[in-house]
Amino acid sequence: MTFYVISVFVFNNPSGEANWLNINNDPITTARITNGAVTGAKIAERTITATKISSAFTDYSMTEQNTGRLWIDGKPIYRKVVNLGSLPNATPGSVAHGIANLSTVVSLSGFATNGTNFLPLPLARYNNFASQIGLYVDKTNVVVEPGIDRTDYTGYVVIEYTKTI
Repeated sequence: MTFYVISVFVFNNPSGEANWLNINNDPITTARITNGAVTGAKIAERTITATKISSAFTDYSMTEQNTGRLWIDGKPIYRKVVNLGSLPNATPGSVAHGIANLSTVVSLSGFATNGTNFLPLPLARYNNFASQIGLYVDKTNVVVEPGIDRTDYTGYVVIEYTKTI
């Protein structure tokens, strides 16, 4: 039988310590894993797979993806990319995100580009408030609020969220 150990390098910023940790949150040693230490029940508890761990950090899709991570309320966190198309002309514009049963938006970020410049979304400007770009999500739409004409920009938004069911 072959066992695979999933390890994560953890840097504890407040203490300045860093360590390799295995799936059980124990420090990795050169000792062999004892026979029977890894069971299907232990893995199935959170259904941890190499694919889920890898995709939680790397996959972006315009279809809903379960990241394999949980929010503080224990609900799964999903990720979806929304194509904003061309941004609006100094007035709020919206694009349907197509997320059913949206509960909590955990993270919202994106970018807009005109092919030369790449702007983060939302865009905050301390010295030119008119050029800011607001961004928020409601139960059905992603709303973009440019302060000036941004029709020469197209953009994408990444939403991470939980669902009501």
